[in-house]
Amino acid sequence: MTKAVLAQLRGEIARIEDQTLTLEDSAARPVIDLGHPTLNAPFQPRGGPDRGALHEMHGAVNLAPHRSAPTVNAFALAFALQRVGDRPVVWVADRLTRREAGLLYGPGLSAFGVEPSRVLIVEAKDAREVLWTMEEGLSSDGLHAIIGSVWGDPTAVDMTATRRLHLAAQAKHTPALLLRHGAALGTSAAQTRWRIASHPGAPPAIGQRHRAAFTLSRPRWSVALERNRLGQTGHWIVEWDAHGRAFVDPARTAREHAETAHPGSVVSALPGRASAPGRRGDGSKIAAFRGGRLQRAS
Repeated sequence: MTKAVLAQLRGEIARIEDQTLTLEDSAARPVIDLGHPTLNAPFQPRGGPDRGALHEMHGAVNLAPHRSAPTVNAFALAFALQRVGDRPVVWVADRLTRREAGLLYGPGLSAFGVEPSRVLIVEAKDAREVLWTMEEGLSSDGLHAIIGSVWGDPTAVDMTATRRLHLAAQAKHTPALLLRHGAALGTSAAQTRWRIASHPGAPPAIGQRHRAAFTLSRPRWSVALERNRLGQTGHWIVEWDAHGRAFVDPARTAREHAETAHPGSVVSALPGRASAPGRRGDGSKIAAFRGGRLQRAS
């Protein structure tokens, strides 16, 4: 049998598998409410992607994988953290991923809104071990989500392997996220495919620019939903609110900055001087920022 015939047969099988996944009755399955109207819109009327499904994520096409990997990792973690509760998230990465992109950092997880003790990190040897670990983890009832990180295009990640992951996730209503760093777009049973790139964050509000060196803006991503078996695709800019542990609209940040542009906050000089007009009883001068300028308080 020639290579051309084999390729044609594989294509036919992939199309049949695709139709089977699309026709599955998904009305009664729980969904991931991403907490962002535009991200949920392509999945209406259901309200979000399936919890029990495989979701695939790729980095920006114009960046080397070791540069795009941290961005993909951050978005995947945010995606998996929706209403995390008390159950842990498993993160499994192969050796190449750990060498090229590193592993998760505990203090960084805390700043991201994640309790580090709820993230279980598994170090796998290769892609085959990543897939095995994910499938075994999905057989448990005690996980909130499982994230697998694979580098490049290993032959182990094929239609059969991804189909097994999708069915295992579906059986336990547990999200399975497969991160493909530096991979080509091949056949996959994933319900969705996302393309993630970093996006400039919002500058500090006017009244906070004196603290700009100590203030980090919210993480912001350019998110493209390139494949969706449940509906439409799309492209959005979203932010991550670590305190609320939810995606938010950047327009909301702009409104918050506008509201805090002239906070009217009171600042005090050093105490210890004798009282005088315009000074408090403890000797500290009374002043306030109003309209972006320092003025004496009345």
